[in-house]
Amino acid sequence: MVIKTISVNDLEKIRELQPVGWPGIVEAFTYYIKKPFCYPVKAVCTGELVGVGAAISYNDTGWLAHIIVSEKHRKKGIGGALVDYLCAYLTEHGQKTIFLIATELGYSLYKQAGFSEEMEYAFFEGVGELAQVSAENIIRPTPADKEEILSMDQAATGEERRTLLLDYLDTGYIYRKDRKIEGVYLPELGEGLIIADHEEAGIALLKLRAWFSKKGTLPIENTVGMDFYRDNGFTETKRLKRMIYGKEIKWRPDQVYNRIGGNFG
Repeated sequence: MVIKTISVNDLEKIRELQPVGWPGIVEAFTYYIKKPFCYPVKAVCTGELVGVGAAISYNDTGWLAHIIVSEKHRKKGIGGALVDYLCAYLTEHGQKTIFLIATELGYSLYKQAGFSEEMEYAFFEGVGELAQVSAENIIRPTPADKEEILSMDQAATGEERRTLLLDYLDTGYIYRKDRKIEGVYLPELGEGLIIADHEEAGIALLKLRAWFSKKGTLPIENTVGMDFYRDNGFTETKRLKRMIYGKEIKWRPDQVYNRIGGNFG
């Protein structure tokens, strides 16, 4: 088996690995190929693409994403080889902390690779309609708001994610009060990131997001957001573990009102 960088010529073969219930993986790998902070790879055995994965690099932190092995080639060490390879890549490039979101299928693999549990994300689904959302304090950001938004995200997540966020700021929303940005919602970034300093901003942006999506995912430490979903007819459907390898970081999961996705947290 060899592990190589993925190219656009591999995308149709990657489609064959699409797990049931996951968002489109071809679209994800198309994004990874285009972005210099992403490193998508494939595992090849006797000319056959049997597995894929990706590493995402920020400053001191990184993520593993879309570790997928063909069903007929599982339990052959391919997944572990991909994880080890990508962890080595991130470590060599200066990432002292590596995160991932573990599915039930992948959990034992990541434990064997040295990852430990950090926290859980709760998934909610709802069918009801919320009351009219007030537009007070919710506006579009301006270019002058960029650095304040990036600083807010870093304070909440403990990660410097400028390279990821910059493409989505223009189509986002901010919650501004007394000239201060207290929350941000980026609907086009993954599942719709929401970061907020406090409950008032977070709930206002959650209400706005609920008009666009009847699903939501957030850290279980955000009890305010969890209560919002339950009080508005949403049902918790599952939980998945966020896992960590390397140095712990300080972050505020209670300020994350909706995650980006399984590949970025």
